[in-house]
Amino acid sequence: MSRELCTSITTPDVFSMRSLGEQTSAALRAERMTLSDLELQKLHQVNIALKHPELIEMTKEGLITLAMIKPQANESKDLSPNDQKAADLLMDEIGRDKIIFSLSLKLSPDNVMTFYQGNPHLDSILSHFEQGSATLLLLHYKQGDAVCQWRKDIGPTDPEKASVESPDSIRGKHALSISNNLVHGSDSIESVIREIGVWRGIVAELEDKAKSTKESFPSEKCVSRLLRNPREELVAMERVYVKSNRNLPYYVAVIRNPEGIQSRILNSDRLAKAEQLVKAS
Repeated sequence: MSRELCTSITTPDVFSMRSLGEQTSAALRAERMTLSDLELQKLHQVNIALKHPELIEMTKEGLITLAMIKPQANESKDLSPNDQKAADLLMDEIGRDKIIFSLSLKLSPDNVMTFYQGNPHLDSILSHFEQGSATLLLLHYKQGDAVCQWRKDIGPTDPEKASVESPDSIRGKHALSISNNLVHGSDSIESVIREIGVWRGIVAELEDKAKSTKESFPSEKCVSRLLRNPREELVAMERVYVKSNRNLPYYVAVIRNPEGIQSRILNSDRLAKAEQLVKAS
């Protein structure tokens, strides 16, 4: 897998922003959301990339490492009070040219325990990851020694120590505490390979969830008939239940248009009529 091939992979829109990635991963796990065919295809491409043998070879050659921006990036110095903007600033600081691709979602407690297995601070890590989305980054260091270079860039685990020993590092400049030292960096090539495997499992789980629920949702053709603007594109659908009537859900369409990603409640009567027209056509 060449770096050119890696950069051709498109991050699914629903996992491109931290707040939306948190909502999407929770809804998929609860089986109340599905993705459009295009979004599923993008997610499948990520899945393929994470298990591609050439990615492992590049990792063994020291060209690839795994990074992660932890939840609550806004709890930091000199970044932004907004979590997404703080994460974006961190990615700018890392260097966009190094980032092969990124993926933002909320890790389940099981995901966190698998990723951080053996860590003596697991309880505090679990507590912190409950706070929001994490952003996976695969980084490419063309000069090699990717693991050591990234570890140098982020600085020591303890931000207080980092501010003294490595004041220009990410943690030295921006982190406030050990419990939220902002970023993760794999400590060895073997760890990179193992941790990529953990993320691959997370992606595969979410892909399977989206596929398994798809048939229980209105068809894309049906929903497309309700989109008013031809420049609007369906990204995902969520099924929402009203507490007073659990047997009568309504649907929310997540759409992409020139203004960005937006949500729209679908009119039930119009949706039923559109479904009839699709079946009759």
